[in-house]
Amino acid sequence: MKKTIVALAVLAASGASFAQNVSMTGTLAYGYTATSTNGVEASGFGNDTSDVYLDASEDLGGGMKIAAAFGVSGLVKSGAVTGTDSTLTLTTGAGTFKTGLTKGGDYLSGGISGLGGYGLDGRIFTARSVKDFVSFTLPSMSGLTVGLTFSEASTTNGTGAGVSGVSATVGQPTTSISATYAAGALASNLNYVSYANRTAATETSGTSVTRGALSYDLGVVKLGVGASVVLFNGTSNNTLTDSIFSLAAPVGPLTVVGQFGQRTAANYAATAANTTITGAIVKATYPLSKRTYMTATYGQWTGATSAADPTPQANKSSMTEFVLGHSF
Repeated sequence: MKKTIVALAVLAASGASFAQNVSMTGTLAYGYTATSTNGVEASGFGNDTSDVYLDASEDLGGGMKIAAAFGVSGLVKSGAVTGTDSTLTLTTGAGTFKTGLTKGGDYLSGGISGLGGYGLDGRIFTARSVKDFVSFTLPSMSGLTVGLTFSEASTTNGTGAGVSGVSATVGQPTTSISATYAAGALASNLNYVSYANRTAATETSGTSVTRGALSYDLGVVKLGVGASVVLFNGTSNNTLTDSIFSLAAPVGPLTVVGQFGQRTAANYAATAANTTITGAIVKATYPLSKRTYMTATYGQWTGATSAADPTPQANKSSMTEFVLGHSF
């Protein structure tokens, strides 16, 4: 046992066979939130974020490297600890292979057009869900990157369980192709998603999603726009069209991010379902240091009763939030 410890110490000191780097980061935030949902008021103080992340990378030689990332969330007294996103990324000269289990950011309110602002997903746009995915991305060519991704509804049963069964039970697996171009102040993305469509023709069974986003940094302000069109499997080819306009600008020491989103439902059999719902969120961040910050957020929106029924709720909903946070 002692020989093993000595041998490991010698190897660590020489750097041989130990080309792996491991880091731990995290965020803790506490604040106050007040909400009004269909006339029902709620408010209170609480822990907003309590996450710890572990990242490890290793140089495999020959131009290849591997990176692993995962974390835990809900680290509060008497709280339930859960896993965060977990990914494994293999980078080669031919491209990057990535797999994992994630609850990715909303394409519009959390992506290029969203500029990192407070998301409208689950309010105007469809709420995010946890997915298992496998992707391959070609090396960047003069700022252009092309990737292919397969994803399916997540399970906790490991490999071999996830896509068997009807769509109502496991969701529809999807295949998507994405092209991103970034050069200087410009960033843009085009994405096409195809659903497996293992269900009968219904107005809630998606067939495809076509979406795009664009942002441009003018220096004094960064602007973003985006749109997404979901085509369903109904007999009338009903659609949900999401769009967003966003901006981020420094105002003295503050950084202010604003988003305006809209969802339009069309060609539904029920006339009442063919509606437009809207919402907006403004978030101001004040840095107390490189790692400590304060945020104030206000949002108002007319939501939908469910993803299957885009009919607007009778009353507008709103949210006001104040948070003090520190990352390490």
